[in-house]
Amino acid sequence: MSIFAQRSVFIRSFLKLASVNVLSNLMVPLAGLIDVMFLGHLTEIRHLAGVAIATILFNYIYWTFGFLRMGTTGMVAQAIGRKDNQSAVLISLQHGILALILGLAILIFQKPLQVLGFAILSATPEVKTSGVDFYNALIWGAPATLINFVLIGWFLGQTQSSKVLLLSAISNCANVLLDYLFIVQWGWSSRGAGLATATSQYLMLIVGTLLYCQTISFKQIQASIGEVFNLSALKSVFMLNGEIIIRTFALISTMAMFSNLSSMLGTEILATNTLLMQLVSLAAYFIDGLAFATESLAGIFQGSGNITSLKQLLLSFCSQ
Repeated sequence: MSIFAQRSVFIRSFLKLASVNVLSNLMVPLAGLIDVMFLGHLTEIRHLAGVAIATILFNYIYWTFGFLRMGTTGMVAQAIGRKDNQSAVLISLQHGILALILGLAILIFQKPLQVLGFAILSATPEVKTSGVDFYNALIWGAPATLINFVLIGWFLGQTQSSKVLLLSAISNCANVLLDYLFIVQWGWSSRGAGLATATSQYLMLIVGTLLYCQTISFKQIQASIGEVFNLSALKSVFMLNGEIIIRTFALISTMAMFSNLSSMLGTEILATNTLLMQLVSLAAYFIDGLAFATESLAGIFQGSGNITSLKQLLLSFCSQ
């Protein structure tokens, strides 16, 4: 097979994986746009503005721990590349335990986080009241959200993006349906939006856990259980993903400054810019679908020592 033919086969394989990732990713901002639509049609726009400022706080709370997804994907992919399924299971369990601990810690400290966060954010008292209602409902989904990061990372690391697509469909469809029920039918406004999202995260967790259990055996869990609570291993997870945390924190801070400055210009401008940010998210999630495919394949090639394919992955599109 010629080099051109090999490259064509490689690109087709990459795009097949990436297309599923892109589709599953796009469901997230599309669901967000529908959330905005429901809240935007309420008689009082303060509910949409309140959700917008509370989302700034949740972006800090959740995406600071985005390494749970990215780190799991990379480390699992490398283990799969080495054909070391036992290590892959251990990595998923360690990250899962860490996600649970962090999620419970968020619940324990939810009140100080709320007070500090809304003290920093700029908004009218009415907007902040709606934001607090949203916060108080959504915060209970913290453990499920962080564990879902790990589940998504696990499936992406094994290039099982179809399962990620299924989980995204379940979570976001449930979110939209519950938004309609809680916001439109029951009139719970911003509190209903938060409760809908939290509930959909737990539904995603239940289905994701069932799918995860189908991919491993009890013997693998039994063999890994002694290493799961290894404190030095958990510490290494933080050390390994330190750069990811810094990068994510900087990105979130930039977006937070935009939203916070918008709120200082008035409730209507904040609501308008919230819609614009949803469109920006649509583009970002599209690009992330390609990035997820690259992460999965790069980890597998690195783990298997296939440097030729790794270079091809990095250079294929640049050399067209």
